[in-house]
Amino acid sequence: MAASAGLCFGIDVGGTFTDCVLTEGNRVWRAKSPTTPGEIGKGVLAAAALAAERRGEPLRATLPKVARFGLGTTAITNVLAARTGKRVGLVTTAGFEEMIPFARGSRVIDDEGWLVTPPSIIDLDTIAGVAERIDRDGRIVMPLDATEAESAIRRLVERGKIEALVVSFLWGFRNPVHEEQVTALARRIYPNLIVLSAGLLHPAAREFERTSFALLNAYVSGALGGIDELAAELASLGLKPAVLLVHSQGGSISIAEAKHRPLGLAASGPAAGVAACVTVAKAAGISDVVTCDVGGTSFDVSVIVDGEAASRTRGEVMGMWTALRQVDVESIGACCASAPNRRARYPVPRAMGAAAPAPPSPMRWSCWATSIPIGFSAVISSWTRPRRGPRAPRSASEWAWMPNRPPGVFAAWRSPEW
Repeated sequence: MAASAGLCFGIDVGGTFTDCVLTEGNRVWRAKSPTTPGEIGKGVLAAAALAAERRGEPLRATLPKVARFGLGTTAITNVLAARTGKRVGLVTTAGFEEMIPFARGSRVIDDEGWLVTPPSIIDLDTIAGVAERIDRDGRIVMPLDATEAESAIRRLVERGKIEALVVSFLWGFRNPVHEEQVTALARRIYPNLIVLSAGLLHPAAREFERTSFALLNAYVSGALGGIDELAAELASLGLKPAVLLVHSQGGSISIAEAKHRPLGLAASGPAAGVAACVTVAKAAGISDVVTCDVGGTSFDVSVIVDGEAASRTRGEVMGMWTALRQVDVESIGACCASAPNRRARYPVPRAMGAAAPAPPSPMRWSCWATSIPIGFSAVISSWTRPRRGPRAPRSASEWAWMPNRPPGVFAAWRSPEW
């Protein structure tokens, strides 16, 4: 069978499961496999092999006939949701060290209802200012002091214990010469350190968005572990077309481009889901739709208006402002793998952080380790405070009919495993 027959793989790597769809014309085979955090290739190969077997051939016989191999992943989203990225350092223009922590003066409402600064992926003690200045026309006003820059780099690595470094100067996008000098210096001193230049990565005005874009790329740079090995393994099994990854705008990019700007995959899986919803809604004759994608680690919501998916050129990624162009998808970590925090002022469900990804979450199984499904955890935590009175409710079903239950909760049930 020739590749032109239209044999295609579409795979979505989630935080808990890897889902695979194999199509040949109007025939479809589906498969699912657990995701291995940090090694997305294992789940992809397992799911692809299972789908190929259901079609009637082993994977090695199927791959040479494939015309397209597309891959969507929430690996980047899950790192941001669980806050498990690399420890990042920043070298910036002296006097602007607190630009990122200040977050343009914006405030957000936290889980307990308080106005706080937005979540940050960098600590103030891992930010170093270096004397330099380039004006708005790109002319050097104050030359870079290489000795001071080297001292700052060594301090961030040896004392700050950073795993990745971003260099972002005030007018680096207009003339990146100083950023290039510092990045070259850092790579010479620490060859294994991940080093990014904000001005080269995203050469645009607005220093906060430009810097945060580079910081987020450095933060999630380890999320695509195993992607090169996966591509090599697929090629050795006979896959001819290049593996394409779905980026946050719903299109496709190569693995090399994804590794250069991994943040571009922040809404990879969700963007693919929204694109599919646009097609389904159009076929159903529906123009306005709210889309929801419930995964094992994150819950993603978007909207379709007049048949078009909402998009944005810059905005928030998991509560952090950046310059990423993407389909407008809102993701929260308090999903299936979430549990109430009883120590908090209000015991609302929280994301379980590192425990959120595979093994499979409570969305699939009703009880796993110390976690409980979001529907149950929201109910039994009483949402506001533990009930004060003669006694607390003994079960979720008993609590659900109490007069002080949270608005919008009308029914609950007990898991038989409790």
